[in-house]
Amino acid sequence: MKSISLTLSAIVLMICSSGLNTFAQSLKSPPYDLLIRNVSLFDGKENKGKVDIAVRNDRIIRISPRIKDLHSLNTIDGTGKYMIPGLINAHVHLWKITDLKAALQSGVFAVIDLHTSEGPDKEFRKLRDTAEYAAYYSSGYAATVPKGHPTEFFPIETINDSVSPAQFVDHRIGNGADLIKIVSGNIRPGSLWYGNPTLNYAQIQEITQVAKSRGKMVVVHVSQIEETVKIADLGVDGFAHLWSYNDTASDQQLKILKAKGVFIIPTALIQKRAWEIIEKTPDGKNEFKAFLSKMPIVYKEIKRVYEAGIPILAGTDPPNYGINYTDDLLAELDIYSAAGLPNIEVLKTATGNPSAIFPFLDGAGMIKEGYKANFILLNANPLTSLSALKDIDGIWKGGKRVR
Repeated sequence: MKSISLTLSAIVLMICSSGLNTFAQSLKSPPYDLLIRNVSLFDGKENKGKVDIAVRNDRIIRISPRIKDLHSLNTIDGTGKYMIPGLINAHVHLWKITDLKAALQSGVFAVIDLHTSEGPDKEFRKLRDTAEYAAYYSSGYAATVPKGHPTEFFPIETINDSVSPAQFVDHRIGNGADLIKIVSGNIRPGSLWYGNPTLNYAQIQEITQVAKSRGKMVVVHVSQIEETVKIADLGVDGFAHLWSYNDTASDQQLKILKAKGVFIIPTALIQKRAWEIIEKTPDGKNEFKAFLSKMPIVYKEIKRVYEAGIPILAGTDPPNYGINYTDDLLAELDIYSAAGLPNIEVLKTATGNPSAIFPFLDGAGMIKEGYKANFILLNANPLTSLSALKDIDGIWKGGKRVR
């Protein structure tokens, strides 16, 4: 009996010992999928200095000056590296799935399509959470009237005797629109497209009111400062394009725009590329020459918009003038820098600014605990030189390395 008792005790001891060893091993098992140590962080809003960043599954779990007590399945030494959020292009027109793939590979994590063919956009939206493509958001068709811009590109539903502003908005929402786009052509006599069919201010106001009642934001295409100020008073959220025709806003007009809380997507690269084409034309003639603002004026107005405290969102309006969906966004940012914006403010136009303004982006453009692990690792400091944005060490979307 005594030997049996000793044997049972030995078995119990072995089981306990095995259990303790298993428990000890569980304490040592990596709680994170990825840990990046000692990396310099711009979170979309601020320069956070050097931190450790831990990722589990598709989320950022912890950001700390030093994570001492934790281990990871994969640890990266971020010394000398700089982490920024994925970039956002707030104004595109996109029809090919390959452009979404190329965008992500260049560091553009989200695009906002401000007028596109309805149908393909539904399929593009389904790819938002995939690791292969940039997240896609769209307004669907832009609101306009029969024969108004942009009906010249392809047939679309317009606001007319058969379709009211409310019906138009509801149709866009029914087709999955994330926001509503309006095209205004209320320009002064003598302007390039003066007299062309366009929505009037009363119609723009009605569309805006309906969209807001349905919980949708409103962006308006404009081309002159007078119409921009008038439409800002109608309750819209922001504007696509900086004013053209060599317009310069008065200080009072900028104060009004600031007070109305609107944002501006300058699409300045459009102006720059157009001038480059004109300059290559032998006789220098181009119908858009009367429409464009000279680049020194564009730079000046962008700086004044920034100094007035009006949020600037980076957008490039591809494929116009051959602009791509990838690194041409960096060319847009270079224009803001040339206009005199500090590099950190330039970066915010493609990260924290759109993230704060568009709730449907679901945190894209920011790096915070609990947010999706979408970020770019750079080999140089973009706060010192924007050229660092081209020197990419790695890209992660949803916690997965995609480049």
